[in-house]
Amino acid sequence: MTANANRIDELQRRLDKIPRVLLGSLPTPLQEAPRLADLLGVRRLFVKRDDLTGLGLGGNKVRTLEHTVAEAVASGADLLLGAAYVHSNHCRQLAAAGAKMGIEVRLLLRRSGDRPVSWQGNLLLDELFGAGIEFVEAADTFTLLELARGRVAEFEASGRRPMLLTLTPASKLLGAIAAMRTLLEIEGQLRAAGEVRSSIYVSSGGPTYAGLLSAARLIGADIQVRGISHQFDTAIQVDIVTGLLAEIESLLRLAVPPVAPDIEIDDRFIGPGYGLSSAAAFDAIRIAGALDGLVLDPIYTGKAMAGLLGHAREGRLTPDDVIAFHHTGGVPALFTCADQLRVGPSPTGV
Repeated sequence: MTANANRIDELQRRLDKIPRVLLGSLPTPLQEAPRLADLLGVRRLFVKRDDLTGLGLGGNKVRTLEHTVAEAVASGADLLLGAAYVHSNHCRQLAAAGAKMGIEVRLLLRRSGDRPVSWQGNLLLDELFGAGIEFVEAADTFTLLELARGRVAEFEASGRRPMLLTLTPASKLLGAIAAMRTLLEIEGQLRAAGEVRSSIYVSSGGPTYAGLLSAARLIGADIQVRGISHQFDTAIQVDIVTGLLAEIESLLRLAVPPVAPDIEIDDRFIGPGYGLSSAAAFDAIRIAGALDGLVLDPIYTGKAMAGLLGHAREGRLTPDDVIAFHHTGGVPALFTCADQLRVGPSPTGV
């Protein structure tokens, strides 16, 4: 399929109807990485630099926050709440958004067992941006969401007007909507580079993946979206994406065609778990840094690059392939893994 200009215009019009405040420096660049392309054995490799969205040291969650903060402002919220693991990129960007908009931010951060807190990376920035921080114990994100909803009720009882901007179904749907804009940018930038057929690699099996996939289908782009899961196994992620596709259809009043590109999510690179890095991710970070000066993070983009390198080793890439690697940001978390990154061999190849 070739992207249709009328479909692109129509999708853009639908997306423009979703309330939004401007927080990021968009569109972000699509930069070529020829040395990494040679290593992978593909014709061209591009990097979509959503680590350069600007606000709070950047990241793709700035795109989501443009919608969720707009919703909060419209509702009259005087307190923005975020809940995630302790070095969350989303919470860091939320704290920066609150500072920019002049709205108080409180963060519920899930610690990993009894490990001491490292006051650097995202956590240091949370404090720098003026967010109130509360550490909580939660077995998983579902438990964390219930804790966060409890805090919302407590603040409402005290007369505040809080809104939870992470973990909720509404925030996930708006995250998918934001990613649809990203796909339109990538498609236009690839077309300007003379490419109409490509694959996108992204560390996601949820809202970001669903947004990229739905937009590619809606405009008829010949783009295969390949997700590298950082949290759940493939079956769970496919269920999440399928549910989000239905929600996108309902919100935009557009039918997402059930055609190629298919849902493709690889769960083999999760490592020890969500919010934790892996040896493969560390190796991928070293390779990207040494070959292209590209700085990846240990939780998301490091795993996505590990997946891309793994697919090259397995022969799943061809010399004719054009790859767009979605750099979703998260670089501040890199500094919490300095000891692990300084250990290991120099990158020599896939």
